[in-house]
Amino acid sequence: MDAADFGRILAGRSGPDDGQPWWLLAHHGPAIGLGMVIAGVGLARQPVLAGAGRWLLLAMGGYVFVVMFPAVFGPLVAGRIAIGVWMLMFAALGASLVRADPSVRVLTERA
Repeated sequence: MDAADFGRILAGRSGPDDGQPWWLLAHHGPAIGLGMVIAGVGLARQPVLAGAGRWLLLAMGGYVFVVMFPAVFGPLVAGRIAIGVWMLMFAALGASLVRADPSVRVLTERA
């Protein structure tokens, strides 16, 4: 739980005009993007994933700042498309993680 989650809890228990600190809620998106960039740099430096999967988390973090923020604050359709593409990137990251760990593949084949 980070400060943004704590701020959401506080805001959820208050009315719209109670003067809750809006900045706790406003930094949730940048915190996710920054966390992905930091984790992506670490993942890119270690040979955990092969191929494009090695750089995917770093690309997802950069995508938050370069594509998704401007799209979300733009037209409604552009924001929804940007979020949809971001979710597809999560699916691709999950697929690369499954390919990297054979034990996960065995568990999914049994189900």
